[in-house]
Amino acid sequence: MSTHLSGFKKRIHEVCLNQLNERINAVEASIQDARLSSQNETKSSAGDKHETARAMAHLEIEKNQHSLQQLIKMRHALNEISPTLVQTCKGYFYISIALGKITVESKLVMVISGSAPLGNELLRAGENESVEVNRVKYSVISIW
Repeated sequence: MSTHLSGFKKRIHEVCLNQLNERINAVEASIQDARLSSQNETKSSAGDKHETARAMAHLEIEKNQHSLQQLIKMRHALNEISPTLVQTCKGYFYISIALGKITVESKLVMVISGSAPLGNELLRAGENESVEVNRVKYSVISIW
């Protein structure tokens, strides 16, 4: 692998980690806000309105805690696996976790899971081979 491509792959990994950490921080802030809101509601309200507000805050906290657990699992998986970068006729695919589109060094990179149909096919393909997923053909140019 050339030094530039090695650096590009490393930079993709850093951008993925940064995005996950930003999402984790946002969810943690939402959990904290919901807890504070629930506490303030406890101090200032009484009756049915109070119970409804507390229940809504509790549901919001539970939903965010589930999201937080998923994001932490994704971050752990990203750090534990050895991602593959595949350049195709349709662009770059970083096969690691399902994170979606990112831009690195002015290039669009799709961050997809190896268990996704396209990720699975690209992992099995070699350079100068083609794969087809959902009637779309991808010609593999290079693999890092």
